[in-house]
Amino acid sequence: MSRRVLLGIVVFLLAAVGLAAAPASSSPMSPQRGTDAALSADRVLVITTPALRWEDLAEHDLPNLEGFLETSSTALLSLRTIGARTGLGEGYITLGTGNRASARSEISGLALEPHEPFEEGTSADAFERRTGERPTGSVLHLGFPSVVQTNDRFFYGAEPGSLGTQLAEAGRVGGVVANGDEGLAVDPASASDQTPTDPDDAGEESPSDAPEDDPPAEDEVADADDESAPSNPFVDSDYGRSAALMLVDGSGQIPVGRVDGLLRADRDAPFGVRLDQDAVMDAVDEVRQSADVLVVELSDLDRADTYRREADPEAAEALWVDALVDSDRLFG
Repeated sequence: MSRRVLLGIVVFLLAAVGLAAAPASSSPMSPQRGTDAALSADRVLVITTPALRWEDLAEHDLPNLEGFLETSSTALLSLRTIGARTGLGEGYITLGTGNRASARSEISGLALEPHEPFEEGTSADAFERRTGERPTGSVLHLGFPSVVQTNDRFFYGAEPGSLGTQLAEAGRVGGVVANGDEGLAVDPASASDQTPTDPDDAGEESPSDAPEDDPPAEDEVADADDESAPSNPFVDSDYGRSAALMLVDGSGQIPVGRVDGLLRADRDAPFGVRLDQDAVMDAVDEVRQSADVLVVELSDLDRADTYRREADPEAAEALWVDALVDSDRLFG
């Protein structure tokens, strides 16, 4: 089985289902414990830990995770997806449907906030173009139509978006905080924002004094290697926000959530980025005010696990351990 089995998701899902309705005065990432709290809980906090193994807990000092497990009920559940290996997106969509389901890895993380740039506009524009309806949610999964089509080809009866839809029908609100992107998303148009508008400030000729460029030849095309040609370095597979698949509704939306603005640059981290823990905690505190069920992913683990294919095994393992320690600190 792939190392990307959702062991961490299952452990903390089972531990959190009855225990995670923290009162407003407590820390956003510190679930209540105890039978009385479980019986009276009306909100659920699900903390997911992609690629976490039991041996990681045994081999490394992770005091916050270990302390939580010591006072929790735990169990091991194998997610039965369609293929022989369970990808991260497939695990989330299976939890969200209650049946074995599939999601192509290159689009499973394609969940954006409405204002984020995508294609030749915003993700809200792309969502409407792809689904035929104007978005109303805070998180939009642009790959959801493809996920639905993929599962329609199988005979397991999986209905992507089931959990989110049932929550809505019960008057409950789902929310997500996650970002396992492989870098910082860049708007291609942002480069033009850095161009000085005053020619005198830049020490350049004014437009009226500058010589006119020769018109391009009719058969002239932009060279893919020409750095001046506009390009978007962020492709669909670079988005690592598949946690949204667990709580999307039948249209591919989540009512509340934060999947943007959660990262900071760090040259020593996988792909040169890691979670900005202050930003994550602010996002959790904000989203939990409205969400009855909140999924928070410790996304640095996903990023470090994905980076194994890019790095020397020894270096990759060191990055993984660093992500473990950092994620344990965020959990605490």
